[in-house]
Amino acid sequence: MSAMQKANALTLPEYEVSGDIDYYGFDDALDEGGIWRIGQLPTLAADDMTVDIDFFATDVTGTVQFGVQALAYNVGTDLTAITTAAFATAVLSTATTVDGTTLVPVRATVTLTTGAQQDSAVTGDYFILKVYRDVSGDSLSGDAEVVAVHLSYPAS
Repeated sequence: MSAMQKANALTLPEYEVSGDIDYYGFDDALDEGGIWRIGQLPTLAADDMTVDIDFFATDVTGTVQFGVQALAYNVGTDLTAITTAAFATAVLSTATTVDGTTLVPVRATVTLTTGAQQDSAVTGDYFILKVYRDVSGDSLSGDAEVVAVHLSYPAS
């Protein structure tokens, strides 16, 4: 899994390793999250992007809701402009039910529609995702253990 980095106004989830599996424990008491640097978008069609968040829980009942925000910037943008730029408006997943068996991963999906939800990204832009657990929208007691975040989109 790519390294998550601290995002302003969010508490970074605990990084954990069990055997050869690493994951981030998103707490149930407050909105925890961070940013994933996706890198440069080599080709991008004017279409929706899908963000899949794979996670498991130690509890066997409840739902989890995640929020995703995008930030796009082009080559040559200075660091000050990037660090002060506002992320796009948050898009929430539907409340995803955990598996009835402890430690079995499930997938929450967030769709970023073309334009503002993608921070108007175009081919060649660098792309960052802020991913967080929205505890006001879920019912899981305990951590949501995120094992992977995937971004997919159609190529131009």
